[in-house]
Amino acid sequence: METEVIFFYEHMNEYLQHIAPVQEFRHIFHILDRCFPEKMEKMMVETILALHRNNFSFPQAAKELFIHKNTLVYRYNQIKDFSGLDPVASAEDRAFLVAFCVYLDRVGGM
Repeated sequence: METEVIFFYEHMNEYLQHIAPVQEFRHIFHILDRCFPEKMEKMMVETILALHRNNFSFPQAAKELFIHKNTLVYRYNQIKDFSGLDPVASAEDRAFLVAFCVYLDRVGGM
């Protein structure tokens, strides 16, 4: 039997996001939800969550999404320009944007 060491603190944000009621997220994100066009929201959720699942590795996330890496970079730049957040350069922006995308994914059923 293989065992793998997993550090709780590395997954704490994910854990808290999954146990928090959607209503709590709604209080935090309800204003932002109206700022993004629906098409942008869908693309942002798909892109950011794929990047998050792949530890922000663009080649791996592009492979998961079945798109070219340059297409993923283009999407990322659109998100960055529209939101003013840069999740690659800032851990705070990353945590916020991932939490926002988790919220959109949960309430939007995307």
